[in-house]
Amino acid sequence: MRINIHRSPGWECPVHGGFGNLNLCAWPNCDHGIKEDSVEVETLPRMEARVFKRVSWNALNGDEYHDWQTDDLPTWFRMNRPFGYFANKIKESVRLDQMFHYTSAEGALAILQSGRMRFTDYAYLNDMREITHGLDVIRSVLDDETHTAGSPALTSLKAHLGDVDPVSRYNIYTTSFSSDSDSLSQFRLYGPVALGFEANPNGFGFFKGDICFDHVIYDPAKQVRLIQTFLNLIKQSEEKDAALIKSDEAKKVTAEYLTGHLLQIASFFKHRAFSDEREVRLVYSEPLEAMENFGQETAKRQFRASGGLIVPFTDTIDMYRASSSGDDEQLPPRLPLKSVVIGPVAQAEALANGMRNLLSAEGYHDVVVSLSEAPFRT
Repeated sequence: MRINIHRSPGWECPVHGGFGNLNLCAWPNCDHGIKEDSVEVETLPRMEARVFKRVSWNALNGDEYHDWQTDDLPTWFRMNRPFGYFANKIKESVRLDQMFHYTSAEGALAILQSGRMRFTDYAYLNDMREITHGLDVIRSVLDDETHTAGSPALTSLKAHLGDVDPVSRYNIYTTSFSSDSDSLSQFRLYGPVALGFEANPNGFGFFKGDICFDHVIYDPAKQVRLIQTFLNLIKQSEEKDAALIKSDEAKKVTAEYLTGHLLQIASFFKHRAFSDEREVRLVYSEPLEAMENFGQETAKRQFRASGGLIVPFTDTIDMYRASSSGDDEQLPPRLPLKSVVIGPVAQAEALANGMRNLLSAEGYHDVVVSLSEAPFRT
């Protein structure tokens, strides 16, 4: 089938959703798609038409995901689409409008005056057990032969993970928020200011590496299921890409690439003992192997002293991927701040008034400042 189609960024099927790489739903028998399993698409006049084929993925519970893809890239290159679809069903996360970053008055002042949010190297989080916990989950699933049998990619991945040094091999940074706008325990731990940001990573700009936003996963069964789902999709991609890889070995997925994605998934894992934090995270990652191969710039690595350690970090300005329009280089957008909640402290009203003045001076004119409903205790 050959059609002339207008592709709209962000189009989604009203029934199945999806990523909308064509204005056609990929689900078979959907009224918003086509019956044929391939479509020849004319995009622009005098340009060669491209053939998109329906690619189907199966979850471990029998669920399905369908997508349109071309043959110019292996299926594993776009595997984030089916994984995201299946993962959202596993996590059962509630969609948020805002996420709240608890900090001190000094911290809030630094963030708003600089327009920067810091992202700490994942290997230097306050609790080092977070890194080992995520790796332990990955390794425990890989140790089950039912998930790796018959898969050269997963066999290679298992051997590679035995050598992984999470402190230095991968650039993964994270910053933490809470889904709770008025948490007494968070105010006590981090300070009397909760900065409420739009719960959308794109609101912070477009970055050099990959950016993900999600709830932290505390349920160990869900953690295991997410890793199993990722590995299952890898095995499916090997079958789908067999002919392509046979003709071009360079298109085979590497253990380095898979490890980076698994660490990104595991960076949202935390022990269930911390579940009362209701934490959500932004995780920024740089696939160093791919970025180096394509000559892409990585975010500037900065350092600060904390708890007797030298801690690497980066921030939203250094992560930003600037694009030029004419002679002008586009600047990073203003932080997507929507609200501020002042915790139960002795001079809460004075702090709130100072915050309103600061927001006005920095151009955040529509941000609402409110006081915590928790009572102040002397």
